[in-house]
Amino acid sequence: MKNTPTLLIAFCAFFLAACAGHDRIETSADIFAPDLSNAQCSESVWTFKDGILESTKDVIIFTKDEHKNFEAEFEFKIEKGSNGGFIFYVSDTKDWTNNSLEIQICDNATSQEPKSRCGAVFGHVAPEWDTQLSYGTWHKMRVRCDGKDIAVWIDGKRVSQMDMSKWTDAKRNPDGSKIPPWLSKNKKCDMKQSGKIGFQGRHGSANCQYRNLKIRKL
Repeated sequence: MKNTPTLLIAFCAFFLAACAGHDRIETSADIFAPDLSNAQCSESVWTFKDGILESTKDVIIFTKDEHKNFEAEFEFKIEKGSNGGFIFYVSDTKDWTNNSLEIQICDNATSQEPKSRCGAVFGHVAPEWDTQLSYGTWHKMRVRCDGKDIAVWIDGKRVSQMDMSKWTDAKRNPDGSKIPPWLSKNKKCDMKQSGKIGFQGRHGSANCQYRNLKIRKL
């Protein structure tokens, strides 16, 4: 009987942990409906068939709703020459390159620039490790957007992170490197930390495929 308090504490800890895990599952939602009714896109370009999202042209698919303080998780598959991306904090879909951030999803053989390789915050932060991924294999990406703090994982390993508050120059990154001119209209420290999210269409010589697209609020 002397061990009763210890057992009670252990049981409560287990119960709370189980509830926390249950909450995470319950609060996750699909980014796109199966019929793409909550998407802003061209139906002739994007298809969502058998749970796989893909495009035939370099056209972005956006959510109709805006999102802030969230974690997105999805699987992606690349082929030789693939080039796509996960786009977030989109405040202007017509000028999205200057009013969003993009996590690059690609075949690294298509670029020698570190800040445009798979897992990079495109034009701003290079991957922390060699992200030349296998072709024809499903990989998992997780993107955590907590205000100005951005973190990205591929297959469970952190690949990049960004503190937007450090981007006080519209034309140069904190490390002194030049920001691509088509991204240098606005300072990222002043950028809105909410907006639509989306996926880039077929930007390279081969397609990117996506499935199990989930999002949850932080």
